[in-house]
Amino acid sequence: MSRALIALALFALAPLACAADTGTIEGQIAIQEAAPPADPAHVPFSDVVVYLNGFAPGTTFPPPTQEVSLTQRKKRFVPYILPIQAGTTVRFPNDDDIFHNVFSVSRDQQFNIGRYPKGPGKTHVFTRVGQVRVFCDVHSFMKAHILVLPSPHFTQPDRSGHFRLDGVPTGSYWVVSWHDRLKNPEQKPITVAAGQTVKVDLTIK
Repeated sequence: MSRALIALALFALAPLACAADTGTIEGQIAIQEAAPPADPAHVPFSDVVVYLNGFAPGTTFPPPTQEVSLTQRKKRFVPYILPIQAGTTVRFPNDDDIFHNVFSVSRDQQFNIGRYPKGPGKTHVFTRVGQVRVFCDVHSFMKAHILVLPSPHFTQPDRSGHFRLDGVPTGSYWVVSWHDRLKNPEQKPITVAAGQTVKVDLTIK
């Protein structure tokens, strides 16, 4: 077999080898004593983020190459909760026929991109892990949360509270359930084995 064919065969097998070193985390979120949302269009569990923590020291992940958007529409930020990986570029489009602004004085990421009219908006790169509260200085009632996470291993539950994380590297972690009204997110230890699905249920109180 030629070197070119050998290289092609190894390339084809590489994803399979990587997949063999990963597992899946699946579970259900329950919310106790949750206040009814003021917005009738609120989607259940849309304010919840499930992510992994506790990676080995020195573990790094390539920053995302695609930007994501947090849109200003009808004088509100959409979505209200935006989970991203550290290193992500966030664009802030303005869909309204008025000026808006985006700023934050959060400890983990302070910035102010100024006021701007309707259009594609401006961008900001979020490099530090943490919670960033975002506001508009033109409309003080507008707010959102950007949750900057250490890895790409995060998700948001569906309308029934079910969540699933695929392609998780084998190892031991903490699986964390985050909600913007929680001071201390709930977390549970978990071990992921190759080719296995681990079940874990979490309750937000």
